[in-house]
Amino acid sequence: MASCYRDYCASPSGIHSAAKHQREALEKARDQVRALIGLPANEGRIVFTGNGTEAVNLAVRGFISANRRFGNHVVSSKIEHPSILNLLQDLDRTGVQRCLLSVGGEGFYDVAGLSERVTPETVMICLSLANAELGTIQMLEAIGQFARERSIGFFVDARAAGGRIPIDVSALNADVLALSAAAFGGPVGVGILYIGARTVLDPLCYGGEQEGGLRPGEENVPGIVGAGLAADLASQRLVENGECRRGLQLLLWRHLNASIPQVYLNGPEIGERRLCHQLSVTIKDVEAEGLVLFADMRGLAIATSGGCLSQRLDTHYVLNEAGLSPEAARQTISLGVGLDTSENEIEEAVAILSSGASRLREMSPAWSS
Repeated sequence: MASCYRDYCASPSGIHSAAKHQREALEKARDQVRALIGLPANEGRIVFTGNGTEAVNLAVRGFISANRRFGNHVVSSKIEHPSILNLLQDLDRTGVQRCLLSVGGEGFYDVAGLSERVTPETVMICLSLANAELGTIQMLEAIGQFARERSIGFFVDARAAGGRIPIDVSALNADVLALSAAAFGGPVGVGILYIGARTVLDPLCYGGEQEGGLRPGEENVPGIVGAGLAADLASQRLVENGECRRGLQLLLWRHLNASIPQVYLNGPEIGERRLCHQLSVTIKDVEAEGLVLFADMRGLAIATSGGCLSQRLDTHYVLNEAGLSPEAARQTISLGVGLDTSENEIEEAVAILSSGASRLREMSPAWSS
């Protein structure tokens, strides 16, 4: 990335040697992303955007705009990322109707009920490969096949899954698929969109012919180069990293369970159907905001909800849909482990959380040990 800034500070649209270097760097990054999602060379397109949210908007709004003559109905779910739910809400103004699937307590889609939600006007199905808050990994292959057989566009939001689980875009039968480079170790400010060879999108804005005219404006070459390298590293280490994080995740949960009374895991059990890096836990009679502040003062960063909603104090809708009461949702925190997290750090973190939970429970009139 530094070399792109320092040695080849040029627009990739030019015809001189520095521009040629930047174009080659862009194409290399595309190939590295292709490998991450199991995409053979020369099949489909990889388009870079300014972030994951922009990639989602280009995928969904762009597809519906280009294919509106085939229908005006979209199927999604109640636990999607705000960038999807708020977009679908905005599309209501243009006459696009939406149907949102419910989920069970572990966050899995009601696949069996999908056929009842689809109408002759359904133009697109928008679902996530994994849910960042509950950790749920969905099995979308059957849904993709269902959509393909009915000529319905299928968008997969893979931002929470990219670099954490194997992705085979062909097996998913995805027409469009979104990633965020920051989720798999790349720089913030780079979104990625896979577009199938037969898929047509309308651009969100107009300008030059960069990214095939779908994302006009000069590309963020240094950021894209960083995203490509991160994709390459994630591809090479996918199994190793998954096993490492799964062990740390399990250790964290065991320590929490042993140290704090009445702590409950949300989402699937730790295993193949759960993302390997995170835990969502409810600690009875411990307000999450208070625990976050207590931990932060002691050098431990935790969250109360997904990153895009972390500054909101209202109960998170994903937890509500998973069956948690408003009170339980206010007592829920989100924890994550990184590849460089050590067992000692996990023990220190649990000691801080245990101390904070005890302190806050002492101040809670509802707590009874």
